[in-house]
This record gives sequence, C-alpha cells and structure tokens, in this order.
Amino acid sequence: MGIVSLSDLDKLFWAGRYCERARGIYERYVALPSDGGVRLDFLARLGIDCNDSSPHIALFGGDGAIVNALRMWRENVLCLRYVLSCRAVIQAEKAVTECEEGNFDNLVLRSYAFFGMTEDLTFDNTARCCVTAGRMCEKLDLLSRFCEDTFAAQDALNRLSAACADSPAVQNMISQSALQLIDGDIRSNNVVTVKSRTPYLESNNEFS
Repeated sequence: MGIVSLSDLDKLFWAGRYCERARGIYERYVALPSDGGVRLDFLARLGIDCNDSSPHIALFGGDGAIVNALRMWRENVLCLRYVLSCRAVIQAEKAVTECEEGNFDNLVLRSYAFFGMTEDLTFDNTARCCVTAGRMCEKLDLLSRFCEDTFAAQDALNRLSAACADSPAVQNMISQSALQLIDGDIRSNNVVTVKSRTPYLESNNEFS
C-alpha cells in the first residue's frame, strides 16, 4: 500500500470529495440566473434547506455549504502533509483564507491546482488514487443530482474504476459491485450514491 496508513485513506478520499464539492457547487451556482425560484430549486437538489436564510447565505455564509466544504477539505489535507506535496496543501489553506474573507474569485483555480499538484507531485500511488476516487465520487453525485451530461458521468465512472484498479486499497473501499450499482444509476438517471465498506465514508457525505 505504500507509505499511506489505513487511518489516512478516509482523509485522502474526503480531501478529494470536499474539494470537488466546493468547486462543483460554486461553478454551477454562479452560472444560474438571479431568479429566486431557480436558486431555491438548486439548493433543494443538494438537499439544503434555506428557509431561514437566502440561497446565497446558505452557500457562501460563514456556515454555508461551500465554505463548510472548503474547511473540511483543508481539515483533511492538513493531516496529510507527509504524503501530499506542500504546494497542494497550500492551495487548501489559501482557498479557505480567501473565502472566509469573502473572496471566492480563486476558488476554482485553487481546486484545479490542488488536483493537478496531487497528481503530479504525490509520489505514493495509493494517495493519488484515493484522492481521485473521492473526486470522481463527488463528481458523479453532483452530475446525477442535476441530471447533467451522461457522457461526463460515464467518464467520471471510468476514472473511478481506473483508480480502483490501480490501487488495491481503493478497491477495498469501493468494491466492484458498488461500481456496477453506480453504472446502473447512471443508465437509469438516478442520483448516484457511493456506498463504502468504511462507515466514515458514508456518514461524512453531508452538504451542510
């Protein structure tokens, strides 16, 4: 399994998921029209109830879904300095600092930089595959929630399958039967759910 400990597999997986979650929600939201009903429907698809606040606050406020995802991304990444490159870790730290100051302009850049640096500068194969698996699981979830391009979903599934094939540790987290269920969800236009043999992975899949 390389230098990655079993206890850090979850952190790597969720670093990928939370980073992709923040970016994915942000990019979709800023592309929406200003119509309040459209924005409320958007949040409903994410399972976010914003009865007590505006859609913008529900996502970008101090406890909003995007800010929370960024903080959880950073929390997981900070525990992984020994395996991820310092440059990748810095992307998470800077993203949270900027967004807590109300500056979301670099969020997409930070997330793509993190994934690129993880792929290029992380020498442990298990770590790379685990981050990729988390990212693809989140991407599949978001694509299916918004009934988006099935070709993109199939590509994400292919990349998730490749990560499982390249790492026995990741394959132990996401079984072949789980991949087959995801494929069925894509073909049936259902919301993709990724079940794992590790309870932590299931219980932490929250947007708010």
